Amino acid sequence: MLDSLRPAAKSMMPDDLARELGASTARAIERFGFDAPRFAEQRERLRRGEARLENNELGGPVSPPPPGTIDELPAAGSAARASFAERGAEALCRGEVASVVLAGGMATRFGGVVKANVEVSGGRTFLDLKVALGDRAARRAGAAPPPLVAMTSFATDDAVRDALAKID
Repeated sequence: MLDSLRPAAKSMMPDDLARELGASTARAIERFGFDAPRFAEQRERLRRGEARLENNELGGPVSPPPPGTIDELPAAGSAARASFAERGAEALCRGEVASVVLAGGMATRFGGVVKANVEVSGGRTFLDLKVALGDRAARRAGAAPPPLVAMTSFATDDAVRDALAKID
């Protein structure tokens, strides 16, 4: 499971940039898939004055989707809801489903603690509960547990990896 959390290697950081950033920072950003060509391109855009705040703002009104554009989930107990559940179970059995955990925040709202690892019920963490949901759905469908995909940040990666290693 943990191998799927590793970012793809991008490209080596130029030596001059590594010196400018310092060894610790350079190692951290390379560990998370630093993309040297993209960085160089963005840096040049900044130097030329092309990357400005007004180019990063929405240009029109922002409004919710119009009524009728989002389908409602069929009522519990309905034939349509049962059909959806059956299709989901079949997809689990075919290995077409994964559980996704978004744990890429900066660990600031929980006082520096990674939210995924906060105990919420009976000594279980948010991450434990997410894994258990996938396992429960798989058991009900008669399928293997789905793979877990975790999106982390440099602030959460180590803690999420450690927690997942204990779950495995």
